[in-house]
Amino acid sequence: MRERLLLGGAALLLALGIWVNTGTLAPYGATLEKPFLWEPCKYALNIDHFHFKATFLMLDGAPRNQWDFSVVLRRILYPLLAYPFMKVFGFGGGGLVTNILLAVGSLLVFWPALQRRIGSPPPLALLALLATYPGWMYWAGLPYSYAAIVPLCLLCMVLLWRVETLTTWREALVVGLGLGVLFTGYDLLPFFGLAAVLLLLWRRLWGPCAVLFVAQLVPTALVSAVLWEVFRVPFRNGNTEAYFHVLESYFHPKDFWAWWWWLKQFPQAVVANTFFSNFLFLPLLFLVILLAAWWLPRGSRAVLRPAELWLLIAAVLLFLFNNLAPPYPGWPLRGAWVPRLYQPVFVAMVSTLALFFARAPLLPRGLRRGAWGALGLVVALQAWVVFAPVLGDARLSGWLYFRFYEHSQRPMYAENLQKLGTRPVGFCTPPASPPSTAR
Repeated sequence: MRERLLLGGAALLLALGIWVNTGTLAPYGATLEKPFLWEPCKYALNIDHFHFKATFLMLDGAPRNQWDFSVVLRRILYPLLAYPFMKVFGFGGGGLVTNILLAVGSLLVFWPALQRRIGSPPPLALLALLATYPGWMYWAGLPYSYAAIVPLCLLCMVLLWRVETLTTWREALVVGLGLGVLFTGYDLLPFFGLAAVLLLLWRRLWGPCAVLFVAQLVPTALVSAVLWEVFRVPFRNGNTEAYFHVLESYFHPKDFWAWWWWLKQFPQAVVANTFFSNFLFLPLLFLVILLAAWWLPRGSRAVLRPAELWLLIAAVLLFLFNNLAPPYPGWPLRGAWVPRLYQPVFVAMVSTLALFFARAPLLPRGLRRGAWGALGLVVALQAWVVFAPVLGDARLSGWLYFRFYEHSQRPMYAENLQKLGTRPVGFCTPPASPPSTAR
């Protein structure tokens, strides 16, 4: 009962964190130089707002010219889940309800699965670490499909743990289809799909590996076929073309001097993507505990288990593929400006931390205290990033959000909050003059 109450408290903390990062404080909108504003309350919106709203309009039967321009129509899982709530509460209100339900629901699924995995209740400080993770809040303040990224990663990780133990092609089929359904919400196949295949290859389960590989592609193929047959939505658009450009650059390399310039930026990209894809503090703690694990007894040092290890390897392979590619046209998937692409690795860090701290009593006393102190410090810093902006101090939050996704020339979050005020959804007293408006 105590554990259930604490899990419920963490869910409430998570829901509160999402709410105080809505309205003018929504990071995905308020970190832009000139965010769109949602009338009449002048809440901050991302410039791609209409692309995301188009998914609701498409499902709602609106005229084609109101939604066919969108490049995110293929990510259909979130719109399908959100549609009933958006129909009742409107696009914004229904999206917020969906985002909170997805976040809380995935937490309630992931946490018991993590407990079964490590064989004992995870330290409650890890629950606080997960509930204050800024990656939820960056996306969930707006009614966009990106709010599903963190929940989908948690659910994918639970299925990836199953890949560690499956032995038959039937089990592989079920897990592959489950992963494939989750991949229709966001492009997580290069992370969890590749990790699952590599894990089965490492286990030398050739038949189940082939079945899982095909099964995880089936839902996306079906979604693409239905979108084309029913709505005439093609798979390739301005969003997916970036992937094809990277792939094609390896077959037709050009401009070797520009390629050399990009290769010289590679070390900077490594540092930025390693530390800022998950808001600095969690990656630092993860590296610290990997070092501290060497002081555990010999049989307990392996805190990085196969599922987590292969997920990290898949992320590294994707990073190398994106950042070592010859020059290509269009939207760049490399460099230090977009660490957000590698956010999914956070779930490997959290589960590794859980196993380490479950074994922390085996550490020497001084190191054990230092490890727990580092964990407490990270929880406090993450909570500051999440809650400080609504309390009037957005400097650290704005800097970390900027490094996570540099879609402006400099950190703008604190400046925008000064202009717009700190008003979560439900507080509607806009300032006198906004920069731009959207409905």
